[in-house]
Amino acid sequence: MNNKINPSNIQQLKFIIQELCKKESFVHHQWFLEYHLEIVELLALELLQYYPSADKSIVITLVWLHDYAKITNQDKKNSSYKEVTKLLLELNFEKDQIDEIVISLKAIDSKDIVLIKDSSIEIQIVSSADAASHFVGPFHSIWLYENPNVTINKLMESNIKKIHKDLHRKLCLPEALRFVNNRLNLIKELNGEIPSQLITPPSINS
Repeated sequence: MNNKINPSNIQQLKFIIQELCKKESFVHHQWFLEYHLEIVELLALELLQYYPSADKSIVITLVWLHDYAKITNQDKKNSSYKEVTKLLLELNFEKDQIDEIVISLKAIDSKDIVLIKDSSIEIQIVSSADAASHFVGPFHSIWLYENPNVTINKLMESNIKKIHKDLHRKLCLPEALRFVNNRLNLIKELNGEIPSQLITPPSINS
């Protein structure tokens, strides 16, 4: 795709997604916008600094659409791609832009790290930013709050599984991986994986 997406189209899209996130019918309406999508966008913008050849307009569009099925309470991804196409047509995105966006969303949704690594840099940026966002802010604590009827151990076990999924199926850019690795031990501790030693032992000469 040679032509950039019109910035006004992106702004309209962002506004629509922001409003959808605030609807009480959306289970995560209290936090999803501020503590997920906005953080994904921030991380994606920072990753773009390392990859200046990437199409920023595609990256930002993918950031705001990558959870469209979840935000609109759709169980089936295929139907959400049709809804995305319909929405982008209404916002006057061009056909080749829509085609690239839908193909990119399918790659991100695959959580197939081999496929993602072989895909465009825009896909890699958004997949990595999405994964890294789960290591920022109160993401894991919110999961505990939203599931009061599930035992703490079960919830922490679920969080640990999500950490492994983010690490091995979504994170592909070294800059994002380095960022996550700096936070990984603390996040694991918050989810019950306590290290065998906490305080560094004194040196022999101390």
